[in-house]
Amino acid sequence: MNYDWFHNKRNVEKQVILHVHFYMTFKHLIFNLTRKYSITDVIS
Repeated sequence: MNYDWFHNKRNVEKQVILHVHFYMTFKHLIFNLTRKYSITDVIS
């Protein structure tokens, strides 16, 4: 039981790290895109 809990905790931590990494990469991509094409160009 204790081992299972520890194992699950490790898996959850891996998932969280993965999601955070993905989110940061995504934000970075969006930021670069908005810088490349200014927002007014995208709207019009």
